[in-house]
Amino acid sequence: MKKYKFGSLIGCVILIFLEMLPVGAVLTFAGDGGETVRKTYSYFSLLPYGYANFGPFLTAVLAVVLTVLTLINLFSNKKWLLNASITLSATAIVTSLLPLMLGTDYFTPTAVIITLLLSALTALNIFTKKHQGETI
Repeated sequence: MKKYKFGSLIGCVILIFLEMLPVGAVLTFAGDGGETVRKTYSYFSLLPYGYANFGPFLTAVLAVVLTVLTLINLFSNKKWLLNASITLSATAIVTSLLPLMLGTDYFTPTAVIITLLLSALTALNIFTKKHQGETI
């Protein structure tokens, strides 16, 4: 059981590392001559948030809270922590997909990896809960 929780913690650390890279959040600006300039930022940057690209920053905040809950859950065996982790990771999946509402140009390969990793963490937490003999 501890190995699943430890696996979740490692996944959360990888998730935060990917979100710190400056290639996740995208902004598109008008350049000279009518062309567009595409700039990428970290998920933790408030600049995309200020330009109405809310998803990456919300995902980063949820990932930090998920990491803290997973760390606490590693040393305690509280049912509500696992339920909260499942809910947070599922919510983070939704927020990580929010840039697609602006268009596919706002979604990078790093964002795809982050979304897939969040999906894997959700599945791992559900598997951990089922392995404990609980129902969802």
